Amino acid sequence: MAAWGTGAFENDDSLDWADMFAQAEESGFNSDDPDGPGAGLDDEEDGDEDLSKEDLLTAPLLTCNDAPAGEPIDAELAAHVVAASEVVAALFGKPGAELLAAVDSAGDEEDDDSDALAEIARWIASTDSPVRSMPRLGRVAHEALDRVLASELNDLWAETDHHESWRASIRDLRSRLG
Repeated sequence: MAAWGTGAFENDDSLDWADMFAQAEESGFNSDDPDGPGAGLDDEEDGDEDLSKEDLLTAPLLTCNDAPAGEPIDAELAAHVVAASEVVAALFGKPGAELLAAVDSAGDEEDDDSDALAEIARWIASTDSPVRSMPRLGRVAHEALDRVLASELNDLWAETDHHESWRASIRDLRSRLG
């Protein structure tokens, strides 16, 4: 069944990203390495499963921000940006309701989606990942969310009765990023 809701983790693309993130290894990255976060992501079918949590967190943000100005961001990338931005906000102590609720529903046999979110929430609580010491990451996420507001995902929401609710959730996320 397709998921489609206004929350960051209420659509199939963001849930796919959450599953990849939850299953990825925490191997870190070298932020000075040109082959580091987001490298080699032009061909998404080759190797997403080999990326670290840090790479999966930063890749959609960097890919979005590196897209040519005026070129709309596709819906899948936009959904990944929103999901990754939620994780960034949580890493900096401002989690959204979905990640907070995921901790409470961890292990619920009827909700596989909450298992991935619960794993993400556990990682956020316990990680000593270098992304915690990258305050610039919040600004990168904020800039990527600006692009999301002019993306194909925004256009899809504009065709629904819930467009303003979705935009409000993006504005809330942007405010939590600072």
